[in-house]
Amino acid sequence: MLQKINSLLPKIHIPSWVKRAIPVLGKASFGKLKADEWRNLFSIQLPLILIPIWSDQDYVKTSLLKNFGHLVSLVNLALKRAISPQDIQNYRHHIREYLEGSLILFQHCKLTPNHHMAIHLADCLEKYGSVRAWWSFPYERLMGSILKACHNNHIGELEITFVKNFCRAGNLSALLQDIDEFPEALKPYVDQLKGLYEPASPKPRRMSNSKLDSLGEDDLLQLIERLNRHGDDDCVWVTPKEWAAFEKDEELGYAPLPPRAQFYNRYEHKGVSFSIFEKSLNDSFVVFRSRSDEFDSFGRIEKIFVHRRAAVTAHSRVSI
Repeated sequence: MLQKINSLLPKIHIPSWVKRAIPVLGKASFGKLKADEWRNLFSIQLPLILIPIWSDQDYVKTSLLKNFGHLVSLVNLALKRAISPQDIQNYRHHIREYLEGSLILFQHCKLTPNHHMAIHLADCLEKYGSVRAWWSFPYERLMGSILKACHNNHIGELEITFVKNFCRAGNLSALLQDIDEFPEALKPYVDQLKGLYEPASPKPRRMSNSKLDSLGEDDLLQLIERLNRHGDDDCVWVTPKEWAAFEKDEELGYAPLPPRAQFYNRYEHKGVSFSIFEKSLNDSFVVFRSRSDEFDSFGRIEKIFVHRRAAVTAHSRVSI
């Protein structure tokens, strides 16, 4: 079973923004799995692997798959960034079904304190909200920083050292708000110091006329339909051919949409990378929902382009 799982793991293409996706399971050479790796394994990788393995007519495999589905569901619910009373009720359902199923399927195993704590997690969600607001991972990362800090074997002085450094960083951050207070000799280094506290915002992409390519008739018509449906440009967009056929008295309220755009193989938006299917399998698949659909749909990115246009109001607009 483990060999089968490891043979399928490399075939799963995971977006680059999903960190810590494990390439192999059960190998000492990979080291000890961290919490994020366990989560990604059980919520992303194993569902894609175990469903085809356990989806036959065998009753035991079907029961195992159903039991595993309850586990994945309760984990996904518990890790939501926003939690609702219905989510908490669903969590209680899945944890109960998972534990009852485990007692039947794995009769040689006993429940552990972790299972008991998982039952009471629903009570904590009701009282404190999303688990991301009060879980212990930030403190674990802070503890890791403390353990890696240089202390020169003066363990008893660690507390005062951290307090001093914390106060120094706070004072420096306050000083950076008013650079007029800085000595002239230090002002050339203000931008570098600010970079420690305020990451530079990404520079917007600039369009170059020399890099513009034709959209193609289908893409142009789809873009026109979308822009006219949203109605944000105070005009009705038409193709250049349609515009050329208008009489002067018919042009009012219409505008020709430029048929050229700048194409990209990859584009980053809010820290997430998107790529066309031809260049990257991992970052080319998306989940989307149109206004007329009730459920999510899945697709792949064939083209990424930036289109600039000027409406009749003379304001330049850009679409990605």
